[in-house]
Amino acid sequence: MHKVVDIITSSIVVFLIILAVVMMRFYTITNINLFINIEECDPDWEAPKYYKNGDAENRIEECALYAGDNLVYSQHINGKYRYIYDAEDNEYDETEYNIVRHAGATYALMDLYLELGNEKYLAAGLAGLDYLSAHTYMINYDDWAIYYNSKMKVGTVALTILAMVRYWEATKSTHYNIYVEKYANFIVSQQRSDGAYAGIYGSKEEKLYYSSEALFALALAYKVHEDRAYRRSVEDAIDFYYSSDYEYDNSAFIPWASSGCAKWYELTGDQIYLDFCFEMTDIQIDRQYLVEEIDELGNPLYGYILGPTVNTGVYLEGIGDALRVAKDVLDSERAQKYHNCLKAGVEWVLTLQYRKESQLTCPNRGFGGFHRGFEVEDAYLIRIDYTQHAISALLRIIRNFEDDEIDSIRIHDGIVDFKPEKIEINKNFTWLYLLIIFITLFAGITLFLILISKKLKVIEILNPENNPINKKKFK
Repeated sequence: MHKVVDIITSSIVVFLIILAVVMMRFYTITNINLFINIEECDPDWEAPKYYKNGDAENRIEECALYAGDNLVYSQHINGKYRYIYDAEDNEYDETEYNIVRHAGATYALMDLYLELGNEKYLAAGLAGLDYLSAHTYMINYDDWAIYYNSKMKVGTVALTILAMVRYWEATKSTHYNIYVEKYANFIVSQQRSDGAYAGIYGSKEEKLYYSSEALFALALAYKVHEDRAYRRSVEDAIDFYYSSDYEYDNSAFIPWASSGCAKWYELTGDQIYLDFCFEMTDIQIDRQYLVEEIDELGNPLYGYILGPTVNTGVYLEGIGDALRVAKDVLDSERAQKYHNCLKAGVEWVLTLQYRKESQLTCPNRGFGGFHRGFEVEDAYLIRIDYTQHAISALLRIIRNFEDDEIDSIRIHDGIVDFKPEKIEINKNFTWLYLLIIFITLFAGITLFLILISKKLKVIEILNPENNPINKKKFK
């Protein structure tokens, strides 16, 4: 009977301690959930003002900074990101984490730090890289890959190389250069006999995104190490991809491949890279929607590529890099076409950014992020890769446009068709703190009494007069 009482009493004490911890961790609010973490939701949160004047150049930079802030906020302490935020339902979703997109988000943060120099992007980028390097698997001494969810993907390794090289360019630190070398060796080892890159270790199947990311990654790895093996590998790959039998007009392949070829041309001067870059980019810009009209919500449709979604940001990355080399080789006709396409595309993508606190139930969660679209499925989801690609597109504007060209960019605030819930946080926590103190003291005193009673019982048993074995002796 005493044991049952002890178990019940101990259970009550443990429950009270847990309750006290939970109450300290969470704050009560009215109108929606019983508890909500103030760090997770602040309906009164206000965005920082990076620039006080209204110059368009500064506004474009501010949009990029807001997007970077959204990635920083979405990051856990271990470097992993909160993968999806549903602004309409005010919920996070990390059930199907994508490590390739993790690497891409980290690359965007490092690229943002390289261009605009805010230390918080460096810190978040390093946390993202540490998470990736912690999952590094040594296949052999020369070939390293990132092992995640039982797979080693070329895309993960390629985007990680991009992030690490951006870190090297920004800081001149060689800390990650050994990873760049070993990861690049892994990409080369994944090349098939026909020149294409297999997408996943242990499989010969090609993945279009991964193949094009590999071309770009090897270019940046070559910039660091100048290993001829990387250049030979890409030469063989170009022979395969730039052929009449290969469908290189696929939109999944073009963006990263265009960036890769632009960079390889800058590194080597080989005409084949320039030709391939221009040919792919010419195909892509012809897919842009250039009709002045609005959707049912009142949002402009002019400027998207292939569909009215945030994927336009992906395509703009390659177009921006093609613009850079078109200017370098004085191809003014192409440069103007690429310029116009990039400008219209960025104007469209910017309609998808949450830049008003009033649009969001918890503005600190979603502000600065880019959602998928308007009249599409899962329209108001923010996913880390949506924001990543938008950042990269904005950086192409900042790097390739003159001030007066940036001044002409129209920045529209998108119109969403959901109303955020109105919540109020109870700011008067005096009663809550008193209750926590009372519960903690009660639990502590109860636990202390239990321990004292146990000790007295032990002392009583150890008393020779109370020891059952010695009772007869003392009689």
